[in-house]
Amino acid sequence: MKVATPKEMANIDRRTIEDFGLPSIVLMENAARGIFDLLQNRMGDLSHLQTLIVCGKGNNGGDGIALARHLLNAGVSVKIDLLCRKRDLRGDPKINLKVARASGVEVVEILEKRDLKKLKQDLEGADILVDGIFGTGFLESASGLVAQVIDLINESGLPVLSIDLPSGLNGETGILSGPCVRAELTATLGLPKPGLFFSPGREQAKKVEVINIGLPQKAIDQEEIHLSLMEEEEVKALLPRRSSDSHKGTFGTVLCLAGSVGMTGAAALTALSALRSGCGIVTLGIPESLNDSLEEKLTEVITKPLPETAERTLALEAIEEIFALLKRADVLALGPGLSTHQETRDVVRRVVERVTIPTLIDADGLNNLSFDPTPLKIPNRTLILTPHPGEMSRLLGLPVEEVKRNRMEVVRKAAKEFHAVVVLKDSPTVIADSSGEGFINPTGNSGLATAGSGDVLTGMIAGFLAQGLSPLNASRLGVYLHGLAGDIAVREKTEHGLIASDILDAIPQAIQEIQNEK
Repeated sequence: MKVATPKEMANIDRRTIEDFGLPSIVLMENAARGIFDLLQNRMGDLSHLQTLIVCGKGNNGGDGIALARHLLNAGVSVKIDLLCRKRDLRGDPKINLKVARASGVEVVEILEKRDLKKLKQDLEGADILVDGIFGTGFLESASGLVAQVIDLINESGLPVLSIDLPSGLNGETGILSGPCVRAELTATLGLPKPGLFFSPGREQAKKVEVINIGLPQKAIDQEEIHLSLMEEEEVKALLPRRSSDSHKGTFGTVLCLAGSVGMTGAAALTALSALRSGCGIVTLGIPESLNDSLEEKLTEVITKPLPETAERTLALEAIEEIFALLKRADVLALGPGLSTHQETRDVVRRVVERVTIPTLIDADGLNNLSFDPTPLKIPNRTLILTPHPGEMSRLLGLPVEEVKRNRMEVVRKAAKEFHAVVVLKDSPTVIADSSGEGFINPTGNSGLATAGSGDVLTGMIAGFLAQGLSPLNASRLGVYLHGLAGDIAVREKTEHGLIASDILDAIPQAIQEIQNEK
């Protein structure tokens, strides 16, 4: 599903009205009807509920005013608190206000501080509140009377449905620069907006439902939107097919270069998750003194002891053996738990400069290259990078706050600069390729914020890459299933108790779930 910025959405609306001839008031009516149907589907019989709709003067308020009429016609007790003078409304909101008042909807103006007493009384008498204050055009910080209104709404404890966006939310970034309505349900219109999925916006929006307002598909396509929300059906289509006459070589070989003293868990999780994702063979290159313990732990993984430094990290002496292993591998997964030892850093740099097979770089692979990312800029290779915000910050020389504030812009910049598919592991995880195409992942929960979770993701993506998926599709499938595995595991373990091996164990069930073989 395409995800439109407020600017892109405004362009689509304008094109729909001007080029396709669909009147704006029809779009408003479609929005109101869709929101009414959503409320009915969620809450059943609404006739026993007192509904309060708080409306601003723009089209978002107009949607709320039109909704009031539908509620009234269904026998619902409804009232509008309007944050402007009735006479100040223009265009479609003005038309809908006239119809609503003629139909018997009570409209109260909330214009000054003293009017807040009326709002408080209305909030106390309501069972449900609809937020129609600001729409996608809101980019500033709510202040003055409106800020006080938002605070009162949040203090009321009422269940809130927000129209399009929770009022006060930046629809592009998800950033709050002032007070913002806390919704239980957000009915976003036409297409979802990025800010609904990026924290803290996602916490304000809670459950998001997309309302079809009748936009022509051609009007959407002409906008050439380059951001999508991944959905189960499209992810399901990416799963590698398996033939009954296959053998282990059919499903590819992954070479993992991972681990150092104290960080053997990262190596183990990466290797095992590649196998759990369907890869045929996994070889783990490990500092030689750590081999015995990992060989005992990893029954199904081929371990390869490699020359090590005095600190028990990979040594430069291992280079030729590494390249001999690469000749027998289809994919390289480089980085988890390697350490940033100076000699190991040189190993990483030399491997990345010379590697020719598809390569995924994570964790200490990226940390080592952040000192000099030049090897990442070599074009015409198959490369996937999977940084978290801190690693991305070091790679690009940006503050972590900027990475988190402009996730899509930053991940696209990195993908273009490094000629790679880049997976920014965050809440939510986002993906971009060098063409600028971007994806938001809807799966996952706070339990994934645990040591080793990223190592599991590295192995999953590498495993799908070894089975023949493109770097972008391997990343999309791996990220979606990784989050889904976390969602499955949390049912039993809780978000507080989830550990990385729980995610690993849930991979087969996640695959089964999207195959609808439950």
